[in-house]
Amino acid sequence: MIYSEYANDSSKYKLDNESINILSPNLPNGTPVRITNIINGKSLLTVVKNKTVLPIYYNSVITNRIVSELSINPNEPYVY
Repeated sequence: MIYSEYANDSSKYKLDNESINILSPNLPNGTPVRITNIINGKSLLTVVKNKTVLPIYYNSVITNRIVSELSINPNEPYVY
């Protein structure tokens, strides 16, 4: 899920859309994570800022900066 969508649902956790931090339902705060765009293979290393509750079909909340750096299509934001 891209943060701008998530921000409308919950104001409990804040992310700076220019950061490369993520929110995750399964990983503890501070866990390093490599995010890979499964369509083009671009990847980057990030850190979990906060643990959060998400619908089961989402594995993380990413920022617009991550979307931009990995050239993720917002209509198909599939990452590994």
